[in-house]
Amino acid sequence: MYEQVGDVLGQANCIRSLENIARAEGAAHRAREHYQAALALYARIPEPYSLGHTHRLLAHLETDPAARRVHVDAARSFWLGIDRHDLVALLDQEFPAGPPAA
Repeated sequence: MYEQVGDVLGQANCIRSLENIARAEGAAHRAREHYQAALALYARIPEPYSLGHTHRLLAHLETDPAARRVHVDAARSFWLGIDRHDLVALLDQEFPAGPPAA
């Protein structure tokens, strides 16, 4: 329905909800696909808060430390861009600092 009326934010939020369900069911691959689709929609708006949040969720799915760091760094960048230092602080607690992504 959101797609029919052109509500990109609503569409992205619905997709992100699907990914949360997939993640809860243990279907990490399907969740990752939904997160990537939501990222593309959030980037069209742009919606930095949601972009950061979705990168954070993707970081939780990553098993490769370098790939995880890419998502953490992206979340940090989006949230710093909207002066959400509180979210960056929480991110740093969840994912202790490591070397920046290449």
